[in-house]
Amino acid sequence: MSITIAVIDSETLKLDPKHPERVVVDEAGVAVFTASTQSICTATIEKMLEKAFDGIRPGEAIITGYHDISINIGLFKLPLIEQLLAGREVSRDTVEWHQKRGYNPELETRTMSVAEAMACVKKSIVEADIVYCRGQDFDFPLLNSLLEGDETICHHRKAGDIRTAFDALMMDGQVGLLTDERLAESPLFRNDLAALTVAKKINAFRKELGHRATNDAMLDLLMLLLLRYQQSLLLDRLNNVSVAVA
Repeated sequence: MSITIAVIDSETLKLDPKHPERVVVDEAGVAVFTASTQSICTATIEKMLEKAFDGIRPGEAIITGYHDISINIGLFKLPLIEQLLAGREVSRDTVEWHQKRGYNPELETRTMSVAEAMACVKKSIVEADIVYCRGQDFDFPLLNSLLEGDETICHHRKAGDIRTAFDALMMDGQVGLLTDERLAESPLFRNDLAALTVAKKINAFRKELGHRATNDAMLDLLMLLLLRYQQSLLLDRLNNVSVAVA
């Protein structure tokens, strides 16, 4: 069995969740994964994590995937002037926040129009069975607002919130951030130090290298794959116990 999963993230130059159509979008990042679910394990995910971010410094973005395991990366820069002329807005505080993290959006090369960039984003996820982002109430409306008319970034049946998926996979009855403490207490990691170490490493990479679109998309994808794998192991153990008791 194989499945194609896409994770999208966007970085903006203003924070206005209630009015995404007013926000200048700096970049959109896509991580797309296709492989047999049986080919993924903790060691593979750790290897993918380290290879993807090898040599990446704070403020930089990954631009290539891990093709041996069929992870493709797309980083799409959107033109700022075109968006400003269309009435979108930039917050100086947000720009300075990015600059303090080692990234200056004003120095980036941008060669595509909004329409061209969004066409590339849509093309990169067209084969996906499910498309995740962080918050269906912002990223999807934000990206949809850059498209013409009633066009959407993906069909609504494919759209999913990565945070909701994380909560469902954790099997701990909680809702919220995947802190190191929450991960350690989850049934998925309670007796698996190796897997917990990888999950914490993903969190550490996010703290140091997050807030570039492809970085966050890749980290979300790897955490999703890790949680799916750990849940499958736990369910197999529980099933074996049930069979033995029966």
